[in-house]
Amino acid sequence: MPLRDSCVVVYFSGKPTAPRNLRVTTVSKDSVSLAWDQPEHNGGSPVKRYVVEKADEKQVVFSHVGYTSADTRQFKVTKLLEGNHYKFRVAAENEFGLGNPTSLSVTVMDELPPGQLQFLIVKIGR
Repeated sequence: MPLRDSCVVVYFSGKPTAPRNLRVTTVSKDSVSLAWDQPEHNGGSPVKRYVVEKADEKQVVFSHVGYTSADTRQFKVTKLLEGNHYKFRVAAENEFGLGNPTSLSVTVMDELPPGQLQFLIVKIGR
């Protein structure tokens, strides 16, 4: 039986890759504003939302701080303590689940006069 010309299209679906370019946009004495770019690949399904988590740098366990919609790629993390070191991570979620996060460590320095803080980005990674 001769083979006929045919075309097979294969789609791979899965979780999205990590968001890109996680960065700090502003810092105050008790908050940090984060922004990021969309993942390079959405896993074959549109990103539904982003999940934002934080951890005290001395802790291993991250806690949930909020969600954003797929088209909102910024978030303000509040209720931070001046002088503490924090880790933040953001992950994209689609219908197949939560992808790997991208992470960022931030040190909120308390050696400045009250009301004037700066931040130091310690480590960026996945």
